[in-house]
Amino acid sequence: MDEPPPTAAQSCPVVEAVPIRRCASDLCAQLTRTIEPLRKSAQDAEIGLSFRCSKGVPASLNVDGNKLAWVVKTLVENALRYVRRGTRIRPGGIVDVNIGLADGDTSRLRIEISTDGLIPESAAAALSGAPTRADEMTLALVREIVEAHSGSIDVRTSRDERDDDELFTRIAVVVPLAPKGR
Repeated sequence: MDEPPPTAAQSCPVVEAVPIRRCASDLCAQLTRTIEPLRKSAQDAEIGLSFRCSKGVPASLNVDGNKLAWVVKTLVENALRYVRRGTRIRPGGIVDVNIGLADGDTSRLRIEISTDGLIPESAAAALSGAPTRADEMTLALVREIVEAHSGSIDVRTSRDERDDDELFTRIAVVVPLAPKGR
């Protein structure tokens, strides 16, 4: 008897973790170059885009700088897409990108993106590991790259202390500066 054709799950290859090439990277300089082109689109949309790299971040990090730069670019582009625009309180929205050491821990890097907007639940789910639509696959890849660095992503939404109608979203990416076991 002939066997039935394989199902999609059976015929698709299993994709292993995203390959990471850890090498000495000046991540702050690389992220400055990555974020700079986004400033024009932010300015055109009347959105403030700021980038800060703390003084405590080493100039040379043992990470895949290209992949982490892509992660930050993707998260900033999404933040720009969902930021509040033209509110009565201020002329435009704000997206802040801060790079620093995680809670003063010199072995972990923290990349934090804050916006005065609300990212959709589906996007937050994709960053947490449960994409529901094809357009969220990019965010699922962001998560995979962070996890391949043995890192984590935390997405939190909160209300402004001064105005209950204003929501803020904070996305924190934390990655170790050296691979596990080294």
